[in-house]
Amino acid sequence: MIDPATIINRLRTDPALVDAGVDVLLDHALAQPLRDALGPAEMLATGVATALRETAANPGLAPWIEQELGELRGHIKTDEGSVAAALPPTLPSALATALGRPFTPGQELVRAAINHAAMRSMMRSILQSTLLEFGKKMWSALPDTRRIPGAGFRSRLMDMAKGVASVVGTEVERQLDDKVNAFVDGALANTIDMVIERISDPKHSDEMAAWRSDSVRELLGQPQVRFVAELDKIAHTDLAADAVALLQAIAEWDELEASLRGGIERLQGALGERSLADLLAESGLIDAWRPLIRERLADRARSLVTSEAFAGWIALVVAERPTSS
Repeated sequence: MIDPATIINRLRTDPALVDAGVDVLLDHALAQPLRDALGPAEMLATGVATALRETAANPGLAPWIEQELGELRGHIKTDEGSVAAALPPTLPSALATALGRPFTPGQELVRAAINHAAMRSMMRSILQSTLLEFGKKMWSALPDTRRIPGAGFRSRLMDMAKGVASVVGTEVERQLDDKVNAFVDGALANTIDMVIERISDPKHSDEMAAWRSDSVRELLGQPQVRFVAELDKIAHTDLAADAVALLQAIAEWDELEASLRGGIERLQGALGERSLADLLAESGLIDAWRPLIRERLADRARSLVTSEAFAGWIALVVAERPTSS
């Protein structure tokens, strides 16, 4: 029988052996066809669905999420500096350029996003307030014709009109409210259509692109403390409850396994026989990231071979009798 102590001693005293083992693992991971790494679609779909359902049914999930959110918030420090100041100097400009590319969304998608009850209610309120304010300002801005030479009869009519308005001001405002509300209700559909057409019209793509580009610049220029303040408006209890509810909605879906299986099969079909090395061959990612990943894995492996658990596992590997007997 092979002596387990000899194997463990060699691994613990010769780091090159551990490093060579890490290279074997990395090379195998890079060379293995990705579709094979996923495994049989049906088995993977069933396993993922089962894990999702068990997770969603765990009564400790919501308290755990809430606790972790609280812990995370405790580590976020407020900073009066802007978000942009904490980023690479050229990144905000690169983001603004990316978002500033002309893009025109489809009209039906825009309609689905904004043409609903909540948006109509908000737009109705804005239009009503704007028109009412405009009407009242127009009335108050009527000129005093008493000082206009030759105004005569016209001046007296204006004074009478203003006198009547001062007596029945409340009634006038009520009628103005009624007329504005009736006008807004009639014009609302056309207003929403105009917004939809403007957003989805290629003629305005440059304008919308400029809005997106300007928005990212302005947002990144805001003090970090303002974003932290927005986080504090969200109750951790509510966020945890919502996360669990979303997970439960997925877990309880009758078509969950079928949907997962279909998605995995489509992914496997797209991957074909390509390995991870094939997929990343022209990207430069392997050469750039392999040294770092290798070093971290080797560091963990060297720590592993010094553990008692590893020694016990090696003893099982070299044992004469199968572990299943």
